[in-house]
Amino acid sequence: MTTNNDFPPLKVNCFHCQKKIVVKYVYGFGAYSHKNNWGYWTGNEEYKDNYICDDCLVKLYQQHKWEFRQLISDKKKQATLRQYLKNGMINGQTKAIFIINKSNINGSEKKLPLISKKKQ
Repeated sequence: MTTNNDFPPLKVNCFHCQKKIVVKYVYGFGAYSHKNNWGYWTGNEEYKDNYICDDCLVKLYQQHKWEFRQLISDKKKQATLRQYLKNGMINGQTKAIFIINKSNINGSEKKLPLISKKKQ
């Protein structure tokens, strides 16, 4: 019988932004999760050891649709990624946008981060 100690989570960096990612082992699948594996999404063996964070996947899908379709050419994988985004399995942010909040108590302007909303 295998235990959690047999397959510790992988600690890797996103190849695009260098953010730290934890990749969990999926016992039912018998391998580490493909969710953040760039080689899995692209189908390119050259990238099998490259990982991409949720934020970069969301940014690719939301802001770079043409590149998304070119890089992830498999239609089934495109649909899977869209479902992961819709269901919250991939939960990233594209970037913080700063707005001016003029209702500050002392009357001075204050910049607050406003997170871009994901498409529903």
